[in-house]
Amino acid sequence: MLIQYLGMQRLTSTKFLGTIKMNEYEKSILTSSLKYQVNSKNREETVRNVVISLNIFLLSGALAYSQSFDQLRIKLENCLRENNIPGTAVAVVTADSVLFTGGFGYANINMKTPVTVNTHFFLGSITKSFIALGIVKLMEEGKVDLSAPVSEILPEVIIQNPWEDTDPVRVVHLLEHTAGICDGFVTLFNWRHERDIPLNEVMRMHKRIVIHHRPGSFYLYSNVGYLLAGMILEKITQMKYEEFLRNEFLLPLGMETSTFDVTDPYSRSVLAQGYGAGGEEIPYVYIYSRPAGHAHSSVLEMAQYVRFFLNYGKSNGLQIIKPETMDRVEMPQTSLASRMGLFNGYGLGSEWSYRNQHRWRGHNGATFGYYSDFWYNHDLNIGYVVLVNQFDMQSAGNVRKLRELIAEHLTENVKPDFQPIISVSREQLEDYCGTYTIGYGAKDLLGLINILHGMTEVKLSGDTLLIKQPLSGGHEDYFFPVAEGLFRMKDMPGATLAFFTTPEGAKAMVWGRDYLEEQSPWKYWLTVVFLLWTVLVMLSAVIYGCFWVLVFLFKKVGMIQRAVQCMPARIYPFIAIVVLTAGIILIANQEMYYLGKLTFANVSFFISTWLFAFLSMVSLISAIKCLKQPAGKIFRVYHMVTACTYVSMTIFLWYWGVIGLKLWM
Repeated sequence: MLIQYLGMQRLTSTKFLGTIKMNEYEKSILTSSLKYQVNSKNREETVRNVVISLNIFLLSGALAYSQSFDQLRIKLENCLRENNIPGTAVAVVTADSVLFTGGFGYANINMKTPVTVNTHFFLGSITKSFIALGIVKLMEEGKVDLSAPVSEILPEVIIQNPWEDTDPVRVVHLLEHTAGICDGFVTLFNWRHERDIPLNEVMRMHKRIVIHHRPGSFYLYSNVGYLLAGMILEKITQMKYEEFLRNEFLLPLGMETSTFDVTDPYSRSVLAQGYGAGGEEIPYVYIYSRPAGHAHSSVLEMAQYVRFFLNYGKSNGLQIIKPETMDRVEMPQTSLASRMGLFNGYGLGSEWSYRNQHRWRGHNGATFGYYSDFWYNHDLNIGYVVLVNQFDMQSAGNVRKLRELIAEHLTENVKPDFQPIISVSREQLEDYCGTYTIGYGAKDLLGLINILHGMTEVKLSGDTLLIKQPLSGGHEDYFFPVAEGLFRMKDMPGATLAFFTTPEGAKAMVWGRDYLEEQSPWKYWLTVVFLLWTVLVMLSAVIYGCFWVLVFLFKKVGMIQRAVQCMPARIYPFIAIVVLTAGIILIANQEMYYLGKLTFANVSFFISTWLFAFLSMVSLISAIKCLKQPAGKIFRVYHMVTACTYVSMTIFLWYWGVIGLKLWM
């Protein structure tokens, strides 16, 4: 038993022991045994009593573990039932062992196939963590330098970088998502080519990589960046990245059935069916950037992957990655925020998240029909995996409740250490105040949405900063200083907010994962007012146009010869908004995974934007002609204002890449 005790000592010495509820009797047993060990003069009697006491303690601890996971099982079953989640597989591990695994619900609802610990799930973006480890492995072997410019390794890839002379895109930028690459829509889902199309052919579809902000500035998630990282793996190793990662990581970790091969027959035979929020089956969706998000695994094998991280790169007695290198994997270094001390960013294929006030490292993955998560905490010596066969825009929130539930269960009695709040002068706090918006960089539809949705006000409130997003429900958060430029919320142990000045001299902030730059309030509100004005004008054009369409039809049916002045100027704006609205409705009702495919909705949206632009110009020409006709002055002014508004909206949509947006390959 002394050997068993020594083997358990690492586990029982961690904060995770706090999650095991001991009664007063159990505590007294442990306390009395330790006191007896100190005071007794009889060594044999001391050892015998300590062994007996530790036996009782360890047995009670094992019982507490069992009870704790029985409770977790009940919570998971309730969560699935309450949120209509088809199935999930869960594992909880420490560095030394797998504490709990379980399958819940159905892998296939129609066939009543239960989820087991061997059921495969689509891992999505968790694949990025493997790609990053592959690059790190090559770095340790001296085959690649993280600071090497990507253009030197992949000269065949055209990278359009305005900062190339001083700030080229480096390998490390790809892994930390700080390269400044904005992903496109149509090169995401693979509807046209072979499922395992070579990566260099995928890259040729992009034609060139456009860098939208200075590399090494801030985090901007990019699947294309990891496509490039996969190409680097293949270029250096002279083998497919799937084969390299299998040999270097999957097999040594004991993950024999896990795969990056999209054609793997065994994996597809045990793969759970993916579902949407309503329980409808979602077709299996292939992606072009496979290194960014294509892998299959079971919860039993992913448990070994989490233990690999908890053991600082060691598995089954084999040190695959050096411990100091694993520290670098978890520590972001290239963003402006990380350089000033905000270490909660994205490392080398490693995310972060606060759950139940504890900071976890790991990665998640989401694609239509599947959601995956693995997280670990070195301080608590604990980690967990959640694999789910449901995900779409409607079910995303419900599915994520599973990961929150597990984190809360594992840490319900453990309190973290909080970073102390410091005193900062009022003048210094005032320097951080202002209006900020997301500095996305790209002029596309996503950029427009981010700028409008991400408007953030930073105000002084006593000795704290108040942050509010007026167009996001008016939610308010208070932040307290913990270091120069670094702030945390009252119930968060560490900083999640950083203020700094960019190399271009702009005042900026990083809030969680979002990068925001200060913007003049008038510029932001001018955009909002313009959009509101446009909506009002278009609504009036619909009402006005409906009336004159009826008049036009009445005259045609009644064969009334008397012409109505300025009829084109009255009707064309109405037709323009009807056409654009129809295109928007069609694309909004289409599942997002059909982006990249030649569908009726995608083509209709493309045509509707061009028709809107054309009819807007025709409306302006008609309104100008109407000025010379004997129509009422009020009507002529209205026609001109409406036409000018439509043309302005056309220019606005053109600037943001909406006019002529092609959503298929």
